[in-house]
Amino acid sequence: MKAIENISASGSGHLPEPSQIIIPGFGLFKTDVQKPWQGKKLVEILLSWFPGGEVSFDLDDCDRVLRVKHNEVRPAGIIDLLKLHGFNCEELKD
Repeated sequence: MKAIENISASGSGHLPEPSQIIIPGFGLFKTDVQKPWQGKKLVEILLSWFPGGEVSFDLDDCDRVLRVKHNEVRPAGIIDLLKLHGFNCEELKD
């Protein structure tokens, strides 16, 4: 993965595809994961994508929040991965 720096309207004039955008730090996502065993399996899968990172679910929250902390977080990739496994997922923004 290659981090994208200084994305702006200036420069080349081309914005990256959303699936290529990498955000350093963390991501928060609203999911429809219901069962602890589902969350545990998804955590294992996500940690294989983000070795050395931190991944957790808060299934008590009404948004069933997924938190991913890593030096490179690609929101579109995380959303696609959860959808691939049959779950809805959307990025929570400020």
